[in-house]
Amino acid sequence: MLVASAVAAIALGSLGETALAAAPANDDFSARQVLNPTLPASLTTSNVDATLEPGEPTHPGFVPAGHSIWFEWEPAATQLVTVDTCGSEPDTILTVYAGSDLGSLVELASNRFGFGPNCEYRGSEITFKAIAGTKYQLQVDGNAYHATGTPAPSGEGEINLRLQAQEPPSNDDLADATELTGTSTMNIPAGNWGATKEPGEPTHRGKGAGSSVWFKWTAPRTNGVFLQACNGPIPSQTVIAAYTGSSVGSLSLATAFDSEPDCRYSFTATVGVTYWIAVDGMASSLTGAGAMADPGLSLSMFPGYDDFESPHEFSHANFLAIPFSNRAATKQPGEPAHAGNPGGASVWFSWTAPITGSARFSACAATFRTLTAVYVGSQLGALQPIASSDNVISPGCWAGTQPARLGFNIDAGVEYRIAVDGFRGATGGFNVEMSTSSERLPLPAVAPDTRIARRNIRHRKGVARFVLAASEPGTSFICRLDARAWKACGPVVRYRKLKPGKHVFRSKAIGEEGLIDASPAVLRFWIRRAAS
Repeated sequence: MLVASAVAAIALGSLGETALAAAPANDDFSARQVLNPTLPASLTTSNVDATLEPGEPTHPGFVPAGHSIWFEWEPAATQLVTVDTCGSEPDTILTVYAGSDLGSLVELASNRFGFGPNCEYRGSEITFKAIAGTKYQLQVDGNAYHATGTPAPSGEGEINLRLQAQEPPSNDDLADATELTGTSTMNIPAGNWGATKEPGEPTHRGKGAGSSVWFKWTAPRTNGVFLQACNGPIPSQTVIAAYTGSSVGSLSLATAFDSEPDCRYSFTATVGVTYWIAVDGMASSLTGAGAMADPGLSLSMFPGYDDFESPHEFSHANFLAIPFSNRAATKQPGEPAHAGNPGGASVWFSWTAPITGSARFSACAATFRTLTAVYVGSQLGALQPIASSDNVISPGCWAGTQPARLGFNIDAGVEYRIAVDGFRGATGGFNVEMSTSSERLPLPAVAPDTRIARRNIRHRKGVARFVLAASEPGTSFICRLDARAWKACGPVVRYRKLKPGKHVFRSKAIGEEGLIDASPAVLRFWIRRAAS
């Protein structure tokens, strides 16, 4: 039951429009209506002719109608409570504050339309942890948002206000986790209204507030897993984490790939292992509870093109800079060693040649050393190699004459299988490009031989200059000094400010077809700089 003034407010509804001409009695904050502490409670009232008083909060990002009314509620016990305006005539903006002075109110939660479990679109709903003995101020205003070119709503009408204790969700505890199956689920309900923290439960990613719900999933294969719970009203207030273990007190956090937003989590799953997924809310220092919403949980395994039997299919003759990744990719039993390296993290593509001629394929702008290989054949154990390349230096994108672009001849209607792997299992991101021509490439293609044609060492200045040559025309080069990384270089290479001592220079020629000289040209030299 609410106080007697609430009954009076209801009675006003039967006196006609003349009686409603005056502003509601609780129009101003100082005249706010005091609600009974006992739950549940409900009230039907009106905000017709209510006004916005000076200094009243107006909610940045919302469009208040300026017809606000005020209530005060002090709970008899500490509990989770849901306040809503479900079923009200106007769209509403509902806000809960702490404080007793209009100029120093602290907003605890606000909602302009229903994100909660009980409300329809036009109402508003807030769930928060109410502390016994604390006075909470409730503000209800009309929502005047409207599309461009349409009239603004009045934001006035009958207001239905309801307060009720919030029961925890069915998957509040790990033992009652909702079970997920398969390699992909989209937007599974993950509402955490009324959720609690059970004894022994970890603080998820160091940020969860203990308003968690649980899900259970057993990996059907070994691959990467991407979890997301970012569809709530405030994605930055959601925390998601994944664990292994047999009980809530023995959980181990699954190792994540990268530092991602708190509402996302990705890791490598092992076939047959059961993972526990927690969806929690960020802690509020004011209410003592986590943010509550329904962010929706989505799960997907990646990469989907890890196996030869499920490649990513290309359908165009030419394409530029399509992004991919081989993170969490595996190597299948019987899979060949691409470009002669064991690799271990391959992804597969399929492409059917639309013309007879030649094609150039590039795994470009890679963050790791890539291995690329082209095959024909319909079974993994019976593939015929066509061309391959170990890309010590990742070529640049945009179909230029960059090093390590893999060229091969094609026949119309033939399906080609292309593998991109990481040298010794390296992983990361890369783009792929393909260009075709009606002209055939000269065969057989062989890797060029590299030689250092001339050298000039200037000891006193610490300068070394090398002129490179190759056995095939149209070659490019990659070079390396001492333990530095391999880098693309021209036929004339110069190093300055070399330190006194022994140095080693290496170079490899790269042919037009992307084949790299397997035996680099090597020169060992000394810098004997005179003391200054």
